[in-house]
Amino acid sequence: MDKASEEYQASLDICNDRSNGITRLLEIMKRLRDKDNGCAWDLEQDYQSLVSNVIEEAYEVVEAIESNNVNSLKEELGDLLFGIVFLSHLAGEDKHFNFYSVVDGIADKMIRRHPHVFADNDDINTVEDQIINWENIKKIEQRHRGSNNSDSLKNSRLPALHLAKKWYQSVNPEINDREELRANIGEVKNIMGKLSPAKSKDSRYINFLLMGEILYNMVKISRCISVDPEAALKNAIKTRIDRTSVATN
Repeated sequence: MDKASEEYQASLDICNDRSNGITRLLEIMKRLRDKDNGCAWDLEQDYQSLVSNVIEEAYEVVEAIESNNVNSLKEELGDLLFGIVFLSHLAGEDKHFNFYSVVDGIADKMIRRHPHVFADNDDINTVEDQIINWENIKKIEQRHRGSNNSDSLKNSRLPALHLAKKWYQSVNPEINDREELRANIGEVKNIMGKLSPAKSKDSRYINFLLMGEILYNMVKISRCISVDPEAALKNAIKTRIDRTSVATN
């Protein structure tokens, strides 16, 4: 057996070895991207072509959680993990970073952002304290990287309600539930009073702006009462679908 054949067989042995999952998965990814013996589809992929796949897999993870299907969750988490492995492999091919760099990076971040767990910090005692500290550490990290949170969120592909929640939390890490709830409800009532039937292009545009403000303030209200607005809206939609299904059966 020549050297190339020996290496090929060694690679196949690793791919079939179930004793080390991560090593096995990384080797499978390597084989799929092998220019001589790989998969034509995998060889055609790049960062951009994988975007929709990663987004779809993330949503399927959420769907498995919401349907309380643990078997499906296991499978979907695997699909999502493979997307991470794939993107990391592409970065390795470009000499940027690899999967192990990703693992080390998130491990370092979790230690850094949890000083109340991994370091001596007795000032963080509640969930609210932790959220505030997390956001403060995040801002310091962004300054060191020279990155801008506003720009990254503005160009984000997150769902609108989730994006609004993330932005509001980043600029208002501290919250006074009672006062802010009262103020935000008052703001929504005030804006709703300005809505009018759309009879012209200008009035439709004004309604467009007003609805944006109403929805953003509803996200602020959701935070005051500790409700995830995305999950709440999805539940309301599913409830109505169920009612319609029952009525038509």
